Amino acid sequence: MITLRGYIKSLMKRRAVRKGLKKRRKILSQKAIEQFSGLEKNIGYIFNDKSLLKLALTHPSSVNSASARINSNQRLEFLGDAILQTIISDFVYHNLDDKQEGDLTRARIAMTHGKFLAQLAQRLKIPENLILPKKLSHLRDVASAKEDAFESLVGAIYLDAGFEQAKRIVLAWYEAATLNVDEMLTSQNPKGKLQELAAKKSMSVKYRLASQSGPDHDKKFEMEVLIDDVPYASATASSKKEAEIKAAQIALEKFV
Repeated sequence: MITLRGYIKSLMKRRAVRKGLKKRRKILSQKAIEQFSGLEKNIGYIFNDKSLLKLALTHPSSVNSASARINSNQRLEFLGDAILQTIISDFVYHNLDDKQEGDLTRARIAMTHGKFLAQLAQRLKIPENLILPKKLSHLRDVASAKEDAFESLVGAIYLDAGFEQAKRIVLAWYEAATLNVDEMLTSQNPKGKLQELAAKKSMSVKYRLASQSGPDHDKKFEMEVLIDDVPYASATASSKKEAEIKAAQIALEKFV
């Protein structure tokens, strides 16, 4: 049972911890002004709380494994992902008013897909600011690390300035990337687009397995796409479905 005296001591301890945290944040802010000023210029936002920015850039590998989930950017990534989904959902709903629900979903997926987020992160020079152990500096080039840092940064801006400010900043990033939404929709469903174009010319589209290799736990499948029974393109992936999608994308670039 907690006594009143014990409770008061607990409150005083918490206040001391918060005071120490504020002091550390102030020291951090002074150091981070110079350390992160270049990145803040790139992203178009100056953080009030520099510790949030540092946390967003802290890769789990740079933190003791026992506390990696708390003291790295993993929690911010969780938050940032949810905020980003909301921002982009709102954007596609209000700007693609000629699209059906399915197209809106595909547009959102395309605009929040890991590969695309990694490209945005690269444009903003986020990877080069990641906090990593020297021996793991190669992780800056890993797509998943770029994507995670991007989402973490969104979460950090949301905590630092609120939703509307986060929305304004994120949409500015997307606008600077000069998006072609129609192309992004096509990239989400290249098989459907190829089928549609072929049908207009009364041509058929089929897929067949050309080859497979590798052990059971790491199979590679090469799939061919045939237009009117003539091989048109091929691609290899870890699943037949993924290989078909890649082959269709290649075929689309060649199909006239």
